[in-house]
Amino acid sequence: MKLWDGPGRIDYAIKDDSPIPAMPELEEIFSEHGLQNLVDKLAGLEMFHYETSLTAVREVRRVPLKVCSTVDSEIKHQTQSYDGLRQFYPFDIYDSNISCTTGLLQGLRCVQRVDGFGDEKSVRGDKYSILLVDIAIYWQLFRILYSFTGLAPIRQDLFMCLGFWHTYAHAHRLIWAEFRSTFLAASWFTLFPEQTLLFAPKLLQSSTFFLYLQMSYKSWRSSLLRAIEEVKRLMVNEQLEFLKKFGKSKPQAKQRSPGFR
Repeated sequence: MKLWDGPGRIDYAIKDDSPIPAMPELEEIFSEHGLQNLVDKLAGLEMFHYETSLTAVREVRRVPLKVCSTVDSEIKHQTQSYDGLRQFYPFDIYDSNISCTTGLLQGLRCVQRVDGFGDEKSVRGDKYSILLVDIAIYWQLFRILYSFTGLAPIRQDLFMCLGFWHTYAHAHRLIWAEFRSTFLAASWFTLFPEQTLLFAPKLLQSSTFFLYLQMSYKSWRSSLLRAIEEVKRLMVNEQLEFLKKFGKSKPQAKQRSPGFR
């Protein structure tokens, strides 16, 4: 387990005289209104954040992002090393095989005995719990917790969080899938002409590659922005020419298909 000694509380949040559940109902998760709000917020994000990003403002070139600081508050925060093992305490080792459903439920029960989530007899009543899990365990537990109504007390208490490392790794795969054929592959072989480029590069290779791009970005950013504007201009001109030709073309008479007599 990992102990958090920073700010923040995990006491129940009360609304309308009732505690807000940690895991919402499926109707809320998949509601059209909620999904549309998410899409609207994502669409409203600005595309260019480089000038205000931590990497540009503070010259940070590492993952996770840490600045070289002379500010006492920042130095104190970074020495606590919450992204490492400073606050991590091995509690116990269990022999349950959590890759199968039976073992996963056994492991969940062991953790529940320790932390008390979803247990009315727990001395930690009126508090939430946080469970940070791997992506395979996350989806298994998600399906289990939402498939059986008897597990509703656990959903009331437990914040189940997907490990941030999976989001980071998956983001790399999505970037390669989207931009591999346009410029990433060419950039890769320019930097590493003797190396093989897999369909999904290993995370260490991919993060190193993007770090190189980030470090050199200032030197070719202006050229990139000019190229983007030029491509936009060419695309608009092409569409206008297409519309002009389309407007001049005469509609052809429809041929009548032979019918049955």
